[in-house]
Amino acid sequence: CLGGEKKDDSFFRASSTAEIKGESFLSRYGPLIGGIVEAQVGMIMFNIGLTYGFTSIGNQVGNLLPSAFMETPEEPGSPYYSNKTGGIALVLWTMFLLGFLATRAEPALNVVGQTVERLSKGSFKCSLLVYAVCVGVGMGMAVGSTKILFRAGLIFFVFAKYAIAVLLTLFAKEDFINIAWDCAGVTTGPVTVPFVLSTGIGFSKAVRAPEGFGILACASVWPIITVLLTDAFRRLHASYKSDIAGPDEEEEEEEEWHTALEGLVKSLRARPGDVAVAVSGSVALAWICERKVKPRGALNSDIMSSFVMVMRAHPKHADVAEAACFMFTTVAKGGGEMVRDCVIKTGAPLLIVMVLRQFSQHEGPPAEVEGALRRAVDALMVVGLDEASTAGAVRLAGAPAALEAIGQRYPAGSSLSVSAAAAVAAV
Repeated sequence: CLGGEKKDDSFFRASSTAEIKGESFLSRYGPLIGGIVEAQVGMIMFNIGLTYGFTSIGNQVGNLLPSAFMETPEEPGSPYYSNKTGGIALVLWTMFLLGFLATRAEPALNVVGQTVERLSKGSFKCSLLVYAVCVGVGMGMAVGSTKILFRAGLIFFVFAKYAIAVLLTLFAKEDFINIAWDCAGVTTGPVTVPFVLSTGIGFSKAVRAPEGFGILACASVWPIITVLLTDAFRRLHASYKSDIAGPDEEEEEEEEWHTALEGLVKSLRARPGDVAVAVSGSVALAWICERKVKPRGALNSDIMSSFVMVMRAHPKHADVAEAACFMFTTVAKGGGEMVRDCVIKTGAPLLIVMVLRQFSQHEGPPAEVEGALRRAVDALMVVGLDEASTAGAVRLAGAPAALEAIGQRYPAGSSLSVSAAAAVAAV
């Protein structure tokens, strides 16, 4: 394609066809057929075990549990506990435990947990999500059991649990809102649904309730609530840990930012003629100095020398001038006597005047150089004009004429015009 010639690929196509024709049907499709057969056999065995094992257990458990606190026809010796309140508490705890264990056996839950851990980059562990959902389903089964025990209307349970879920949603983060509400789908898995339904039906028969449905409805929303609560407690714990972080951690973070500053200064001094490095490096350095840490020691003089090197390499580039003056202003502002000495020794004030003179006479549209002039005027105000020698050097370099030209070129009352007038007065 690069040479513009069409290559003859008939040899390769013929070879591939020969290879395909040479393969037997079994060697080509055997693994696919074997996988399908294994999946079908596995699903059949799984459903047989579920129907004759897990579902039957749920039905028997539902029939036997009420014997703890009331007389049932299936258990001649019932009730087993004379204290009805204690018996009901035992039943609710057992229902919680059964819901917890049934959900823990759900195949899809681990897949969801691993996906969430990968997407959250480990901040929300798979085990944390799995056990939050298990607790939610267990609580849902316990609450749903009270609906059958006390013949309560399902509408009250539905309104209450959805009100709690919606209220927690209002204060949660968007990404975990989606995860929490999707976790309700775990209760529709192949393990949880038959077990919960069979347990509820057996339970309702034992207590002679008109119907045994509704437990699954309660169990489907409680995982949303528990996952949202887990995320809220997790964020609260992280906030608490950051509040009590010791001075060692703060010093370590400060050292990391100083290392970043040193790296940026090295890149600026190594490649001052590269426009991309000059602009991005100057802006990044200014951001760190403004938001994170102030440079210390010899790093101040290195930054000022980087400013001089960048400005000398690009005397007529407006974007570089804007970024470099922004960096200069951020470092020089409130830097103290040591920074002021570095400014004077490097000759930075004269370079700033050079920017003002260069772009105040710009022949193109004023908007093209407005950013550079604005940053240069700001930089001029922090070079130490209160010292007679610095102010005299700036005046001799032509700063007043350049500032007056800026005031005439831009509309009166504009922020740049006002700043230029203030700079004239200061000079």
